[in-house]
Amino acid sequence: MKHNICPCNLEKNYQECCQPYHNKSKLAASAQTLMRSRYSAYVKKDSEYLFHTTHPSVRNKELKKDIISWIQEVEWVSLEILESKLGNNEDKIGKVEFIAEYKLAGQSKHHHELSNFKKHRNQWMYVDGTIYS
Repeated sequence: MKHNICPCNLEKNYQECCQPYHNKSKLAASAQTLMRSRYSAYVKKDSEYLFHTTHPSVRNKELKKDIISWIQEVEWVSLEILESKLGNNEDKIGKVEFIAEYKLAGQSKHHHELSNFKKHRNQWMYVDGTIYS
């Protein structure tokens, strides 16, 4: 049953964890939940979810193409949340620091980011992030 475990690393079944966000039957209640669901969307190659959970202030014509290009090149392996600040239901902004392991052209790599989230129309959205090497 391991293959049904959600990629976001909460040890829950995908159908009970991130899938409700991906199929729009549920909205993320926190910035960390949105971040986890976005990671799972990268794993599942769900470019629509990634595009629509990006804050409108940073969406541009190239974003969808960039997302599609990136998800086709990368195989995501694991996610580790390091820290979350704010980002709860009563907050308007939030920050989530994480490390995601992935493979690119057969090479193992990691993506370490401090992501910024902001509510838009009472829904958490990804704004941008600081990437650490």
